[in-house]
Amino acid sequence: MNFTLDVPSAPTNVHLVVTGSDNITVTFDEPLRSNGAMIIKYKIEWSTDEFFTNLSSDVIKSCFLREYIIRNLTVGQKCYVRVSASNMKGFGETNVANPPYCTPSNWREFSKTSRTNICDLRFEEIQNKIFNEREGNGMNRSLDGNESSDTPSRRNYRRSYGNLRRNFRQLFQFYPRLAKSIKRGLYLVSVMINSDRILVTNEDVLPMVEVDENYGHNLLTDFQWFMKLTFVWEDLKSVRPNLERCSSATSFYLRMKIVQAAIELQTLEEINNLGRLHHAYIRDNEGNVAFVLINDLSSDTRTNVSPSNLKWMAMTKFFELMKESSSLTTNSCLQQIIDKLPDMIDSYHASMRSLDPGLYVAYLKMQNSVDSIRVMVNKHMPGSLPCTKIRSVANVSKEEWKWLHTNNNENSSEDESLDNSLELFKTQFFDAAKQLFVMLDLPETHFSNSRIYDSQVVEIRDDLSLIILMSTADEVNILSSPSNHSLASFIYLPVYIFERTLSSSNRFLSSHLTFHEHQVISIKISDTIRDHSSIISLLFNRHKFSNLKSCKLLSINSMTRLCNIIKQIESLNTLVIFQIVQPDRPDLNKNDNDEFTRMILTHKSSSLRSVMLRYPYHYLNISNYTSIASNIISLTLRIAGSYPTVSIDSVLRVFCLCHKIRYLCIILYNDKRFKNNNINVSNDLSPMNENSLPILSQLTSFALIIDT
Repeated sequence: MNFTLDVPSAPTNVHLVVTGSDNITVTFDEPLRSNGAMIIKYKIEWSTDEFFTNLSSDVIKSCFLREYIIRNLTVGQKCYVRVSASNMKGFGETNVANPPYCTPSNWREFSKTSRTNICDLRFEEIQNKIFNEREGNGMNRSLDGNESSDTPSRRNYRRSYGNLRRNFRQLFQFYPRLAKSIKRGLYLVSVMINSDRILVTNEDVLPMVEVDENYGHNLLTDFQWFMKLTFVWEDLKSVRPNLERCSSATSFYLRMKIVQAAIELQTLEEINNLGRLHHAYIRDNEGNVAFVLINDLSSDTRTNVSPSNLKWMAMTKFFELMKESSSLTTNSCLQQIIDKLPDMIDSYHASMRSLDPGLYVAYLKMQNSVDSIRVMVNKHMPGSLPCTKIRSVANVSKEEWKWLHTNNNENSSEDESLDNSLELFKTQFFDAAKQLFVMLDLPETHFSNSRIYDSQVVEIRDDLSLIILMSTADEVNILSSPSNHSLASFIYLPVYIFERTLSSSNRFLSSHLTFHEHQVISIKISDTIRDHSSIISLLFNRHKFSNLKSCKLLSINSMTRLCNIIKQIESLNTLVIFQIVQPDRPDLNKNDNDEFTRMILTHKSSSLRSVMLRYPYHYLNISNYTSIASNIISLTLRIAGSYPTVSIDSVLRVFCLCHKIRYLCIILYNDKRFKNNNINVSNDLSPMNENSLPILSQLTSFALIIDT
């Protein structure tokens, strides 16, 4: 019997999906007939026209891989795709995709926003490369910040001598001790687990350290503050609480003792990472309080060796011993921990779970009270909102996001192919939303009353995005827990917003600037990116930008100390542009306000050309200046105060010193509304003759803005 070999038939089920603003993904199935020979490769061809005149192509040299991403496409331009298969006889017929083309786009093109953060930047890897490169050059930084070069033998000698000196010092140091029971006071309790084992002391109790026997009744703020530290265990020894941010001196000293107790636990357990803090602390009727830290060391190879005074015990045996223990009293702090420990461990493991890649529709339901905001989450995955999956592709195209904004089912597209892709998204979105409301046991009518959070698609990762459905306004202030039996798997957790969410990026930036601060020529910083600390102070206190040419400071916190900034700016000879912009009109630090304004306006640098000071200041003492810096050609000032401090006199005082200014803008703000939209004129304004009026011979542009 004779077999005739021939080229294979065309691949089947060729589909296109928009996966980014400049890329699309092609998926397909194998041909129905291989015609006597095995499929060995596939060819993907794409073009900007339906006749495939200007053709680009690529070959997939695998018969098992039937997905291909076409990258670096033009945003908003149609891309037609066809696919063919090949055996030993060659390539067969092509099959055009269904729909035949896609238009690469992203929801940001409709909202006209740009991505401001880089989620997957590995700061630690880049930082290590910088340090390795630095060490490879044989350079070291001395204590005073100057660079020095030491031979390797000398550095090793210093390091060994330092270790020897440190070992002698440790002989006379106090070694921390573990508490055997919880008495009156605040304690840190550590729960270290490894598979079915748990770390306990030689007395068969959980490792715990006393923090303080005296503490305030309101521990919530201190508990929240300590929760922040659980994300920076490596830097714990350098952490010091800020007295200005503490509600009282008692809270300040308590936080100092919490840090010390955590360091003691790290020393005793010989591990830096103490795990995560359970979301609620334990309190008993006798006033004892315990903060419980949980960590799973199953992936840690060092757990085969236990630290001194500690041992690993089977978890079943530990619970049996605790049941038989006579030292545990009913409803005591330790008894509550033992009773709740299985749930705490389950909650810890649940918090480590994450969603699979894809696009999800999530439901945001909050409970607001006077002192907290709580959000409903899935008990088995508390790290995310209740959600259901729409599809495996996380990207939301411009057309899809536009439809979500309009929410009009009758909105027709220009052609049939676009209708097909958009109709598919509509079907997937409605199906996922229905599944979500069934899971939450909400009526179908609830969907039409819910609001879509249309400000942005919440991009958790590059491959994970959420479209948020918000609960109705009348549900926000409901304080009771869900009573429906079907919602037993959902809980409400408090929302804590920390300024340390950007600590990794700030730490990387500061580490990088340690070696490259002299290369910085332009800075634009906003203080508002951190809640209670100043990124402006952080950078200017640690680094000296000797070659800075452009400096723009935005939204300076009123608590920010400007001393070091003033010293650096005053000594710069390369500065060309300097700006301070306070959009919400907050005042600067009052101790630095006068000095900062005087320093900028009388700056002696020959390069300074443009100055913008858009923060509230009265400029009453500007007449004491000899002249505004002669090299400044562009000046913007914001004069603010109450009448008669701020009036037409203020403008004239500035005029008298602006001899060489070409572009002048004055923003006049009075605390009281101007009557009849006119500028107040002080009654004690002395009459001025024509010879006394300022002459601005070089002024080409002047703007006066009345801000009420």
